[in-house]
Order: sequence, then structure tokens, then C-alpha cells
Amino acid sequence: MRDEPVEVWLNRMLTDSIDLRAPSKDVAREAGRLDKVAKVTLLEYGAPVGHLELERRGGAIEFCTVIVDPGHRGRGLSHELVRQGVERGDRDPIVAGLALDDVDVDRGVLLFSFTRSAALAATLVAAGFKLRTPRRKWSTFWLIPTSIYNLPFLVRVAIVVDRIKRNVPMLLRDRKRFWHQKRNLGDYHLFTLWSPDARAPAHALSDDFSERIDALGMDMVRVTEESFSNDNASEEDVRAWDESE
Repeated sequence: MRDEPVEVWLNRMLTDSIDLRAPSKDVAREAGRLDKVAKVTLLEYGAPVGHLELERRGGAIEFCTVIVDPGHRGRGLSHELVRQGVERGDRDPIVAGLALDDVDVDRGVLLFSFTRSAALAATLVAAGFKLRTPRRKWSTFWLIPTSIYNLPFLVRVAIVVDRIKRNVPMLLRDRKRFWHQKRNLGDYHLFTLWSPDARAPAHALSDDFSERIDALGMDMVRVTEESFSNDNASEEDVRAWDESE
């Protein structure tokens, strides 16, 4: 729908997507929530067609509420959402929970997502995420394997707190969604990515560019600061160069 506000579209999408969080009680509350959460929203001719939210969990970032409009699926929009989400989670200090003067390009952040959607799972894997196999721990008496134990302790605590906050209202207002998600809890798989692993190494890009230049029969000269510092050109040569001789 052209020029449909994001909050209206998102509430409508969430109503039909029973695997995701419950929609807000009304559009105004959804708009207020969107103002507070880090997100990536794709628009086409002013209308939202895709959405992803990034939420901090104990020093890590969870990709949640990943939605592509049914009328626009099959076009690779989920790949673009995840790509932009990874880039923002990796580079944006506010999303990563860092001070603006504490930006370190070499610093990374753990990104993760739970999903039981085969399409989203394929998108995450294509972006470099790894599927984490369930593990057994003493806290479940070694009986119930769960993938959450692949995450750091503080991240697991933050997830538990978030799920309690999310599920109590859901149980009261949307029991169908609540029980659906609990019945299928074992079908949700964990995918993780250490954000620096998604960065293309500069030397790899440079080498690839060199190969393409060579294929065109051209030469490429790398000019560095060292090139200038080692230049022993005489004043006469410099003057001749300036005068185009």
C-alpha cells in the first residue's frame, strides 16, 4: 500500500506472523516503540516492504522481528535487510552500546538470531552466520539440549529477561500466539556471527581489483606515502613537469 506508515504496516504484518512478537495494542504504541528501537526498514515508493530490528542483549545484538511483505518476497529483500543489519550492528556505536568517543574499527560485536523459518535461515547462512547445535548443561540436568548455551552467560540472562517481558503480556492478550510459540520452541534454531568475520578483507578486495585490471590489459600502480618520501626528483625535473615538458 503506497505511503502506508511503517507502524501501521508493521502492526498488520505482525498480526499475521504468529511466529514473531505480538503487535502493539494500537498504532500509536507501535510508533512509540519504533522510535526507541534500532532498526532497518526497506521502503519502495514510500511504502514499507521489509523490516528488521536490532536489540542489545548483554553486549550482543539480536536480529529479531525480521519481516518481508508477502507481496515482495522472492526478490532478495531479506538478504538486503540482513546485510544492512550486520553493517549497522558492526559499525554503529549506539546500536552496539558504545560511547561515541569509543569507536574502534577493529572491535567486533556478537550478532545472533533465533528462527524456525527455512528462508530466513538460508539468508543468515548466506550472510556468514553459523548454525549452532544444541548443547546439554547441568542446569537442565543434562537432559534437554538447547542452543542458547552457545551464547555468553550475560547474553543468556538478557534473553531470559526479555522473553519474560514479552511473554507475560502475550499470555494475557494473545494466548493463541503464546501457545503456538511454546509448542514450537524446539524448532527455533540459533545462528550467530562475530561481526568482523563479515567484513571483506581490504587486501582481498585489492587483489581482486588488480586481477580485473590485468584482465583488461591495463597496469595499476600503487602510490603510497612511501612513494613520495623516496622521490629524489631534482628541482629541474619538477619544473619541467609543471611546465608540461
